[in-house]
Amino acid sequence: VFDYADLLSDEDEREMHLWIQDMQENWEMDLAYLTTNDTEGMSVQEYGAQFYMEHDLGLGENYDGVIFVLDMGSREGQIVTCGKAIDIYTDYYIDQMWDNMVGFLSDGDYYNAFFSLYMDMHELAGEYEKYQADPDSYISDYSEAQKKKSIFSSLGIAAVFSLVIAAV
Repeated sequence: VFDYADLLSDEDEREMHLWIQDMQENWEMDLAYLTTNDTEGMSVQEYGAQFYMEHDLGLGENYDGVIFVLDMGSREGQIVTCGKAIDIYTDYYIDQMWDNMVGFLSDGDYYNAFFSLYMDMHELAGEYEKYQADPDSYISDYSEAQKKKSIFSSLGIAAVFSLVIAAV
């Protein structure tokens, strides 16, 4: 926990270290939280990636893990993934994690925003493990969403086609 913007209490930081330890032990991935008031002219993503490497974060030879960067100067945040976290936390799931955090962030409830991220990461790592165990039979939320989109698109096309036929 690198709280350079001083958004968290000491107790919050102690709790967050337990979450990080849990991610490391259960999923063999690092989790880091970085708050700042200045990204030194870099984008939030670039700043987070550079910070991640400079501080030797991540586990294993691929530096598996995630850093969440919150820049109070620009009021922007970024989830930066590395190693196997890139495969687990796809853009689709990162968008979901953001959706779950945004209300807390808007309210200035940084601790619960960070907790939400931790819980989502934990859950998705478990889902990814299930997928790895049996990829042929695993159905993800993303797959279900795509299936529903496809069904609705097909129904919409069928409805338009029916209207065109009825008009003829």
